[in-house]
Amino acid sequence: MYTVVGCSQCESVKIVHGGSQTTVCNRCQSQINVGSARTIFESDDLEAAKEARSVAMAKRDGFDHLVEEIVEQDVVTEDVSQQVAGDELMQKEGVDAERAEQAGEVDRAKTDGESKPQVRIVKDAVEFLDQPTDEDVTEFAVDRGVSPEKVEEIVDRLCMEGEAMRTKAGEIRLL
Repeated sequence: MYTVVGCSQCESVKIVHGGSQTTVCNRCQSQINVGSARTIFESDDLEAAKEARSVAMAKRDGFDHLVEEIVEQDVVTEDVSQQVAGDELMQKEGVDAERAEQAGEVDRAKTDGESKPQVRIVKDAVEFLDQPTDEDVTEFAVDRGVSPEKVEEIVDRLCMEGEAMRTKAGEIRLL
């Protein structure tokens, strides 16, 4: 059995095989208790689990529109896409999806300079963009409500603290 679970610390999505009780998040290295973790999808088919993980990651990162395209192009099956529908999954677990969405809304204009969401947005840009430059990361983050000045400050701080680096080619990499 393959189970796709979500990390409660950083919202990363991971596939766990078999009857594993715990696993370690690939992104933040926190311990995940598989039994109590948010289960996104379960299947005996590894390929279906991979598809579900991809769909969950796309939805998590705000690329819902791409999910329809990849289903249409047979990259993932429609069945997997439907099973990873966020609202239904939350309702199945007894969570009011509408209240959860309202609780998670963040007014970027009102968040303080050290807000984790802004840092996470910048880190996500570096992780998910191919060969990300300062301009690419800034564009990605600005589209998600982070000011260009704040993006530059966050990237500089990540580089100074050893969490990221700029290559000679001008790309930004997380370490």
